[in-house]
Amino acid sequence: MDDVVAEFGRRLNAPVAKSLPVDADLIVLLGYYTASQTDILRNLFRLRADGTVAWTISQRDAMGIVTDADWRDGKLVAWTWGGYMLVIDEHTGKVLDSVFTK
Repeated sequence: MDDVVAEFGRRLNAPVAKSLPVDADLIVLLGYYTASQTDILRNLFRLRADGTVAWTISQRDAMGIVTDADWRDGKLVAWTWGGYMLVIDEHTGKVLDSVFTK
C-alpha cells in the first residue's frame, strides 16, 4: 500500500500500513515509523465511506503507537510498540481490554 497516504493538512502525508474493511467503512492503520516521527501517537482510526473520521483509537500514550491490527475471532485487535495487545470496540475506538505481552 505504499501509494496510499492519509493527508493531515500540510504537515504530514503518512503511508497507510493496513486497512481493514468493516461494514461500508475502513479501519486504517498509519505506518508506525512515520507516525512515531510526528505527533500522531494514535495512528489507528475508522474512516467512514464519505471520508470522514468516525473515531481514533483511545489507548493511553504509555501503551505506545500501534504497530499492527487485525481481526481475531470477530474482534478488532491491535498490537502496540509498548508491548500491549488491545481489543478495540470497532464502533467507538475504545480499548475494551489490554494485555501486556512482553
